[in-house]
Amino acid sequence: MNKENSTNPPDPASAPNRGGIRSKDSYAGFTVVEVMLAVVIIGILAAIAIPSFQRIRQQANVSRFVNDLRTMSGQFEGYHFSNARWPADTPAGQLPSGVEGYVSEGSFTQTNAVGSAWKWVNNNSVIGIGVEYGGSQQEDVLYMAIAERIDDNNLFSGRFQAIGSDSLVWILEGTP
Repeated sequence: MNKENSTNPPDPASAPNRGGIRSKDSYAGFTVVEVMLAVVIIGILAAIAIPSFQRIRQQANVSRFVNDLRTMSGQFEGYHFSNARWPADTPAGQLPSGVEGYVSEGSFTQTNAVGSAWKWVNNNSVIGIGVEYGGSQQEDVLYMAIAERIDDNNLFSGRFQAIGSDSLVWILEGTP
């Protein structure tokens, strides 16, 4: 019998794989190698994106902190010019008495953008707006970024500096 005259259609398993048509013996889905490759690519993209996201978030927190610090500095200076004196020293998170009409209590008593409490410092040698400082390496990096943005990039000189072992202060008057 002649193969060309046969009425039977050709066997699909013996046909070459053309144009993405799979034979009946092939399996649908992805191979382990393809899945692993996709996981590796996603991991590399995450390794690139996460540090960038953290850096951008830190820059945003520094910007917000600096903006809040400058705003409150102006408010406390307004109190000083109106009353010819600075308010008394207060613990962290507590608004000094008498400044209610000048400084918003909510912005001063809530946790600030860098995660610590605001504090008012008036210790007879330095007057300024401060923050609590725990001395961790993460805080050092953050506060150095703030000092770089608003001052001389040194936490031991300039207007924004360490006072004692537990406070960083934006000095409005006096020298440590």
